Amino acid sequence: MKPRAIHLVSAVLVGLGIGVMIYRFAILGLFWSGGAKWLFPAIATGLVAAGFTLQAKDTTSERPAMTTRIALAIVGIGAAMGLLYVLVPTLSRIALETRTVQGFSIETPRAKPDVERGDYNTGTVMWKEVGGANAVISVSWQGGVASKEELEIGMNALAGQVGANGSPRTLEMPGPNNTKVDSMVIDTNKGVPLHLSLLPCGTRSVLVMTIGDAGIQTVHARMLTSFRCTPDATKEQSSPGIVRIALSLPGWWVSEKDMGQVTLTNDRALLIVREITQSDTKLEEVVVPLLNAFGGKMVAKPAVGDRIPFSGTLEGEQIEGWARRIVCQKHNLLLMAMSTDTDGAEEAYVQSSNAGCLRDGETPPVWPERPADAPAAP
Repeated sequence: MKPRAIHLVSAVLVGLGIGVMIYRFAILGLFWSGGAKWLFPAIATGLVAAGFTLQAKDTTSERPAMTTRIALAIVGIGAAMGLLYVLVPTLSRIALETRTVQGFSIETPRAKPDVERGDYNTGTVMWKEVGGANAVISVSWQGGVASKEELEIGMNALAGQVGANGSPRTLEMPGPNNTKVDSMVIDTNKGVPLHLSLLPCGTRSVLVMTIGDAGIQTVHARMLTSFRCTPDATKEQSSPGIVRIALSLPGWWVSEKDMGQVTLTNDRALLIVREITQSDTKLEEVVVPLLNAFGGKMVAKPAVGDRIPFSGTLEGEQIEGWARRIVCQKHNLLLMAMSTDTDGAEEAYVQSSNAGCLRDGETPPVWPERPADAPAAP
């Protein structure tokens, strides 16, 4: 190698090393946690060290002009960043692949999900640290076609769990086949936005949630436009108010019903029975924020056995109640009672204490409609 060429190559190597560091920390972000997060500094250090080592080996020839070496270093920086742009994409450009999930398909990260559980009626698939970035993506589904208002209530409840910074904002995002998808976004105290979108599919609702650094909205939008609903007629819920639960409640009747949910009453209390997605989230972190999102002012009390009591006001009326979760093989069950007094709530707990999971082949219970002469529900 000619002496002058050594200095030219050394300038390029130094530029390559600087480019690697710029891409790692300025483009991918300080908290990027991909598998190569420790490899970047090692490669950058090695390139810069190699450049200076080459330069030190030639002490006889005249070095190229500083402007020439700077120009070559800039070329090295550009080459490194261009190559890494292709090999290590930023969050907005992560690779997605079509995933078929229980009667619908949607593009999701290629990596194996960190969480995948549920069945046709309820379920969730979740990825953490997506693309090595500070990002989480989840796709969940449940019975019933939720409304825009229910989406807002859900976001308000979720806001308390993620540490909201400000109020949720509504927006419409592009969806499949040039449709518009009801969506909401909220800033969090972690400095990253959370997006939530609602996609109807047959007798169910599919929720797409993303939270992460810059670029996550682009990923969210890519997922929405890829969504395709392909419901399985043999698995679709045939009628509202059918819940897969083993429960005997003589003297109770239907107050309201929806897909995968039924609200029962016995004159003294209301009992909501719903199929929910399997989750490790504590009940008090879900139920109380949800009730408060409806305009309530509820406070959770210490757990009593398998239930979480709560107390407060809802629409100006004093409410005593409790919530409990029953874990089944493919789904969970939520039982939530509300009454105007503790005796009514306690009676609901005692009478529903036989609740459990249906066995294979068992038929879900069906409760009678409200009798014409029944008193009004509390």
